[in-house]
Amino acid sequence: MKFMEMNDIIKTNALFTRLKAFDPKLSLEIEAYSCKPTKEQKRHKNIPKPLLFYVCALELAFPDYDFSNEAMSSFAKTTLDNIKKELSYIFFTLYKNNEEVSELIAYLDALLEQCLDLKKTLAFIVDKPASTETGYHRVFLLHDRKLKRILVIKTALER
Repeated sequence: MKFMEMNDIIKTNALFTRLKAFDPKLSLEIEAYSCKPTKEQKRHKNIPKPLLFYVCALELAFPDYDFSNEAMSSFAKTTLDNIKKELSYIFFTLYKNNEEVSELIAYLDALLEQCLDLKKTLAFIVDKPASTETGYHRVFLLHDRKLKRILVIKTALER
């Protein structure tokens, strides 16, 4: 798998970086990866697809961690609407303004529509860190089977 440099995502991440300057408690980042494993990633021969794609995407998104022992049960299937609700909660916790939160979610919705074929996209919540002593962390995977790409959405809300 390779990191995909998508201009819309790069601009969105720059926007999130500027938002973080106003409130360092929130961090949000989106990354896109192709679903074509590299030779190095094919070393996971014992991992069936699509789990292979999810493991490789997480290893690229979090290079300090080893996800090779993950099972499909680590990826809780969800809907895009549920992901938007979780992101709304995170944004509302900080901004406390429904209008601003709705605008941010609408922007993310438009971004996802540009990057994915939403009708062919599977959505997952990674069953790893949710709440820790330092804050609330969530990782979402969006797998577009038609376009053969995965978007990883990494969120953190520090206390």
